[in-house]
Amino acid sequence: MPSLRELQVAFFAALESGTAGATRVGDDLRAVVASGTGRDVAGRTEHRRGALDADGKIGVYVQMYWMRIVDVLREDFPRTATLVGDDRFRTLARDYLAATPSRHPSLRHVGDGFADFVAARLPAAAPAFLADLARLERARVDVFDAPDADVLTIADVRRVAIENWGDLRLRPIPALRVLELAWPVHTVWPDDATVTTLAPAATTLRVWRDEYRVFQAPMDASECGALALLLRGATNDGQDGTGGALTDGPVQDGAEGNVATPPATSPDATLATGARFAEICAVVAAAVPPEEAATQAAALLLRWIEDRLLAAPAS
Repeated sequence: MPSLRELQVAFFAALESGTAGATRVGDDLRAVVASGTGRDVAGRTEHRRGALDADGKIGVYVQMYWMRIVDVLREDFPRTATLVGDDRFRTLARDYLAATPSRHPSLRHVGDGFADFVAARLPAAAPAFLADLARLERARVDVFDAPDADVLTIADVRRVAIENWGDLRLRPIPALRVLELAWPVHTVWPDDATVTTLAPAATTLRVWRDEYRVFQAPMDASECGALALLLRGATNDGQDGTGGALTDGPVQDGAEGNVATPPATSPDATLATGARFAEICAVVAAAVPPEEAATQAAALLLRWIEDRLLAAPAS
C-alpha cells in the first residue's frame, strides 16, 4: 500500500496531466481508488448500472481542476476571452497551463505569464493586438491586488514653502504600473471588446488603483520620463545636474513596468526619500520648450495628485 504522501503526489500528477488533455493515472492510485469501488457505507458490495471505474472517478476531479483554472484565467482576462471566443480561449488557456503549470498556492498568480504566451502563440484569426490587451488586463489585476497607501494631497504640498518645492520628495503608490505597448489597446477598452481591427501605435500607459477602482491613461514623452524617475526614486547625486541614471522611458521588466517598493519616509515631505521635484522638472524641461517647462511640471504634479498616484509622507 503506498503512503499518503505517495498517493497525494500521484493524484496531483494525474490532475496536471489532464491539462494537456490526456489524463495519466498511476497504477498505485488506480488500485487504491478501485478498491473502494462498489461498496456502500456498510461495506456491502453494490451493483450499480453505469458506475464509474477508477479512471473515470479520477477523471471527474481532473476535469474540475483544469476547468476551474481556466475559469480563473477567463475572469482575469475577460476581454481577451471575448475577442477569441470561448472555444479558442479554452484551448489557448489549456495549452498555456500545459506549458506553464500553476506552481503557487494561490490562483492569483496563475496568469502571470499568460500575456507573453499569447504573444508567442497568437490564435489563428485573432487580432494582432491581443497580447497587448492581455498585458493591460494583467496589469489591472496586479494593481487591484497591490497594497493600499495613503496618498499625497494638495494640503500636504501647501505645507511646504514654495521656495522648498525643488526639494520636495515624491513617491509612487504601490498600486501603479507602467506598460509599454505596440498597440493603443486602451482605446477599445471602455465599451467595445469586440473590435478586431486597430492601427498599431507605440503607446505607454500608466495603470493604477484608487480605492476599489482601477484606471488607465496614456502618457506623453515628458510624463513617461518623469514617471520613470518617480518609479526609480532617483536622487540627484550626480555633478551634472541631470540626476545621474535617467532614461528615456519607464522602467520595464518584460512587457510590464515594475514599481519599486518605496523606502520608509520622514514625516517632513521635503526630507522624504524619493524623486526630487527639481529632478522631475528637469526631465519635463528636456521634453518641452523652455518657456513651458515650469508650467508643464506644475501641471504634471497637480495631475498626479488629482489622480492619487503619489504616496503620502509617513506619519
